[in-house]
Amino acid sequence: RAVSQAGGRIVRVGEDNRYLRTEFFVNLPLFGEDVDDVEWYFTPNDAIVQFRAERRTGRPDFGENRRRLDQIRTQLGWEVLPVLRNRQRALFFAESPLDNF
Repeated sequence: RAVSQAGGRIVRVGEDNRYLRTEFFVNLPLFGEDVDDVEWYFTPNDAIVQFRAERRTGRPDFGENRRRLDQIRTQLGWEVLPVLRNRQRALFFAESPLDNF
């Protein structure tokens, strides 16, 4: 319901109801219509919701996705959980001692 109130639509729900894919259609001056894809993952046995958002064409969104997701988060009463570490892997296929945090 929060997705539809923010102007989006649900495209796919995972079999276990832990994954949700949504689309938000946007009209950009000079560029025309575009789509923002948002994916949600509800972590098993935890209250953490992971998500990612990206404009389908790769054009910059100038913070629009962040504002939209913050509005949805606020509407649902979810708190912000800061990222404690963000691993940057030196090798794309495995962890290594060269990774940065």
